[in-house]
Amino acid sequence: MKRALVAAFAVAALPAFAQPSGVPGGSVATTPPPAWEATRTRVMALALDGKHQEMVTLMEPIVARYPGFADGQFWLGAAHENLGRGGMRTDPAAARRHFELAATHGRRAYDLGGGGDREAAIRGLIDLYDYALPDPATRKALILDARTRYAVEPVVHWYYAQLLIEEQRIAELPTAFGVARKALPATPPDARLSFASLLVGLAERSTAAAVRATLAAEAEAYTDDILEAHPTGSYHRQAQRLKAELAKLRQTKGAEERPHPQV
Repeated sequence: MKRALVAAFAVAALPAFAQPSGVPGGSVATTPPPAWEATRTRVMALALDGKHQEMVTLMEPIVARYPGFADGQFWLGAAHENLGRGGMRTDPAAARRHFELAATHGRRAYDLGGGGDREAAIRGLIDLYDYALPDPATRKALILDARTRYAVEPVVHWYYAQLLIEEQRIAELPTAFGVARKALPATPPDARLSFASLLVGLAERSTAAAVRATLAAEAEAYTDDILEAHPTGSYHRQAQRLKAELAKLRQTKGAEERPHPQV
């Protein structure tokens, strides 16, 4: 749900990929502030209601007092990002300012470990480059950094696969998949299931048959491993669903690619 609430962050206002360090405005505190769970519940409710300025008002004093608390930076960035999205057509200049504030706080959350939802922090930073603060070079640098810094997160390997495809470096995909397989834990298989699912989605969007086949084959290798290791239970069922999606993908795309008879 958090992903739907906050959409994305960007990273324009901070130097690219500085290592985690103290942030200005007070002492670094990585532990949650008092009553954080109640505050987080309130923040999420405000986000659902579209009350993003109220989110800013709520989070600013918390971030000022606890600048090293990643979740605080994350949610303040989310509020500014959503304000920016809301003003893209009506007031582009104001939207840009909100996006830059989102970049500042989103980058701090990323450097502080991402908080309670590290995947959302990573995805937010990368995704905003495509629509609000577009910067392909910084986006690429962030993908490369995340792949090293947060290698246990499936999403970083998914982004790297996208980068290789975008740059027409298809021959490097098998090597990239090998790196991912070493980084993602086999037990429990949640990370590998997540990566396989991401690969299926990427294959579904691919217009190149060879690329689609490579992505699908890697996803299927994960599902086969999980089915063998888990002959029953929820992991087995999840892997079976992915196998069904892959079979449907091959059937659908194969039919589209077969030459039609001339009439």
